[in-house]
Amino acid sequence: MMAAGVRPLADRPTWQALRRHYDEMRNVHLRTLFADDPKRGERYTAEAAGLYLDCAKHRVTDETIRLLLALAEESGLRPRIEAMFRGEKINLTEGRAVLHSALRAPRSRSIVVDGEDVVPSTASSRRAPYGRSTLSISGGWSGKALAQRIVPELESAEEPALRHDGSTNALIRRYRRQRLGSGSVT
Repeated sequence: MMAAGVRPLADRPTWQALRRHYDEMRNVHLRTLFADDPKRGERYTAEAAGLYLDCAKHRVTDETIRLLLALAEESGLRPRIEAMFRGEKINLTEGRAVLHSALRAPRSRSIVVDGEDVVPSTASSRRAPYGRSTLSISGGWSGKALAQRIVPELESAEEPALRHDGSTNALIRRYRRQRLGSGSVT
């Protein structure tokens, strides 16, 4: 169901520009992107509120980000995010509030929907995805297997010889800087 007066996504100029950009980028190899931008592993990562976001291993460029931000603005994303955090019923299909923020909220936080604090009822739905030891479809390690490979480098008193991709190395360096309380680890 689409709200009255909302332009379909595929008809928006920014979406059409993003599709053209996709067509330009879809066959570009990640090796080329890393070769063209040696700092890519650092530039396309962000950390805030205890979360680490790594976009370096995707076909993302400055133009991609510019177009995505423009699409978010054109689509009114900010007001919708604010409505989600207020517990408003923004799921038009089911006529209810989405509970994404409640799923991630600390147990001490209160998010009230229809007069009921929904944080306690969503707490049981939380699951830690770290119990797996599998090789992902993209060829990268996840869960315990990855931890077993990088924990020694995280905890080493000596500067380890990092042999991972640029973004994993950047994450290890960032953790070590925070742990050691120094900006000297590069």
